[in-house]
Amino acid sequence: MEEVIRVTDCGENFGDYNIPIHKAIIIPEDATNRDVIGALFPDVEIKESIDTVHLKYRTINSDPLFFVQVSKKWWNASYKTESEDK
Repeated sequence: MEEVIRVTDCGENFGDYNIPIHKAIIIPEDATNRDVIGALFPDVEIKESIDTVHLKYRTINSDPLFFVQVSKKWWNASYKTESEDK
């Protein structure tokens, strides 16, 4: 299920009024997995080798440090939502 959030639905909290704020990351239709990871984790360290990509990411509290290795084929492939894969 996909949820559409209209720009006009977005607001801010002003004083005593509780107007919801929607946070969203805009993913273009032609995005790659690289684009999505970069949007979700802007501080990720990326090192590419011939066949693989190594990602290093530290959480907000600096512990633990996460390492992920993915294939370059996956990294450069078109991003698909979970519903598109089924």
